[in-house]
Amino acid sequence: MGSFSSSWALAKESWAILRRTPGLALFPILSGLFTLVACAAFFVPYYFLYGVDDIKETPPLTYIPFLFGFYLVTYFIVIFFNTGLVACAHESLKGNPATFAIGLREARKRLPAVIGWSLISATVGVILRLMAEYLGPVARIVESIFGLAWSIATFFVIPILVVENRRPMPAVKESAQLLMKTWGARLVAGLSMGVAMLILIIAPLPLIVFALVTGIVPLIAAAFTLFVLWIIALSIVGAALQGIYQTALYLYATTGTTPPAYRAVDFAQAFKAKKPKGI
Repeated sequence: MGSFSSSWALAKESWAILRRTPGLALFPILSGLFTLVACAAFFVPYYFLYGVDDIKETPPLTYIPFLFGFYLVTYFIVIFFNTGLVACAHESLKGNPATFAIGLREARKRLPAVIGWSLISATVGVILRLMAEYLGPVARIVESIFGLAWSIATFFVIPILVVENRRPMPAVKESAQLLMKTWGARLVAGLSMGVAMLILIIAPLPLIVFALVTGIVPLIAAAFTLFVLWIIALSIVGAALQGIYQTALYLYATTGTTPPAYRAVDFAQAFKAKKPKGI
């Protein structure tokens, strides 16, 4: 419970940073918009070429390049804007001005690393996807386990690319090493953020239930519209908080020094190693 409480406190401090630098929210907004455009650019032509049949019916020689291109473009968009977000969060945590323009400039400066990390991520993503599509139920389980392990092991890659200006593969290795040192805090931190988002997501449900009980169609439509807008807003804020949170954890994991904005948080407790119990 001590680690969980510390992680929850970290989430609150991250929110305070986002309130001081609201421009950070522009990165997930643009990332989402450009990703939607990329999806349309890939799947609209695909629909006209192959219809709505199961994608597995498409010949592999056609499907695999399409899948890789889609993964590469969408990963590039997400990684590029996440790089800008982490760069801004890093400047803010150092007490320097942090604006959207600064983050965008830093992301452009690291374009080769962003492209390299996008290529690696797309390759891994395609391999996992093909395993799930073509190798049966057991492969789907393996794909899920490996996919989760990969996402956790590479959690610190973007902060490493931003702060240390490393190449993608060394960044992956260093991220895994940091994970081994701080895995407890990382997992508990992710859980606390997930619980916070879940609580906020279900908060408007009583309003929707009330609207459904009344049976008034305009009221029901308005309630569901507000709920959708609420989910979109939470997604944007959650993505921004994740970037801030990720950067703060990385800075403490690498320096052992608590960022000034998190002085109210006991980082030592959050990263405290616990002795295993039982087997």
